Amino acid sequence: AADDLWLRSASLESLRQLEQPTAVSLAVESLATSETQLAALAYLEDFGTVRQLDAVAKVAATNRSIEVLAGVGGVFASWLENQSVAPSEQQRIEGAIARLHGDSGNPVVWSVVGPLEDQQARKIAETMINSDPAETVSTDSVPWQRVIGTGVDSVVRLVPAEEDGDRHVWLATVDLSLTEAVQAQFLTSGDGAFDVWLNGRPVFKRQESGPFRPNSDRFEKALAAGTNQLLVKLVSSGQEPQFHLRFRAKTSKLEHERLAQQLLTSEGNAERGRELFLNAEKSLCIKCHRLGAVGSEIGPDLTGVGNRFSRIHLIESLLAPSRTIAPSYAALVVVLDNGKVVTGVKTAETTDTITLGDQEGKQQTIAKSQIEELQAGKLSIMPEGFEKRLTASELTDLIAFLISEKKRPQK
Repeated sequence: AADDLWLRSASLESLRQLEQPTAVSLAVESLATSETQLAALAYLEDFGTVRQLDAVAKVAATNRSIEVLAGVGGVFASWLENQSVAPSEQQRIEGAIARLHGDSGNPVVWSVVGPLEDQQARKIAETMINSDPAETVSTDSVPWQRVIGTGVDSVVRLVPAEEDGDRHVWLATVDLSLTEAVQAQFLTSGDGAFDVWLNGRPVFKRQESGPFRPNSDRFEKALAAGTNQLLVKLVSSGQEPQFHLRFRAKTSKLEHERLAQQLLTSEGNAERGRELFLNAEKSLCIKCHRLGAVGSEIGPDLTGVGNRFSRIHLIESLLAPSRTIAPSYAALVVVLDNGKVVTGVKTAETTDTITLGDQEGKQQTIAKSQIEELQAGKLSIMPEGFEKRLTASELTDLIAFLISEKKRPQK
């Protein structure tokens, strides 16, 4: 029940604040439920060990919300700060961070140094570019620090420079581990001039200092299977030096790519988007998704979705709904004893029955005695080609509404 999950979450938070290290097993159990994941991650950040690494990593593989990705990254970064971690365990943690970044396309744990003098930054960058990626480059008196990206765009906020000083350059590096090579589009921005190197080669340069606008700078490069290293150099005179950088695997569908770029750069009207979302016949959204007290629970609850996902994640969820599916919302394919096949998301289960919800928002209860075969499907029940139901302008409005939706689900 929702009250039980809230109580478990509150209990873990209380035990964390009381510095009680005895609830690690409870925290691990709580990683399985979305309502308790954040509290469990916060607890394991303080009291967990490498023994829980696989359980923590699994959370990021099944929940792509930025809160969870940052939470998992925070756990791993905290463990790396533990002086008692053996070198072999440190390698395991760093490997898990690189896989987190490569799988999600969203680097959240950066190693940062600065502010530096320009000449000092150039020397460090050159050394890093020409050295073994596995080696740590010394920065003399200025230490490297781990910084967790914040907000839906995983913005890396840097230590400001002194007003009258000559240190106004920052370096940041991150590893991405991929199981296979992909052609990637990088989305980035910073509040100054900046350079990006990938695996020691320059891939992007913005010479002129400009304002920070998420996703305003984009470039494409191939990422190799295995570990890839990114290095960012930011030069800023601003009071709040910051940048963000993430990537997405490009698709082979030219129309989807064209729409993705249009939706990235168009503002849209959130109020018109809300009307579309609530129009069940036009958009279908409310037939499967819940928003506050309205809608269905066949698909994920979209209350507060603007707090949990970036613009590009929302865009790709509309254009390619089967690309990333949370296990709890994976479609089941059920073959009945009469030969009929039923596909849908499990919304309820008893000892004798299972209830499935389909893409039309309809639910069907099936007796387990009638089931001949049951297996997990590979596609989302959200229909492919959703974008064909709406004009490009309407899609832009719908994205604008989803981004603006900041309210939290009621407990």
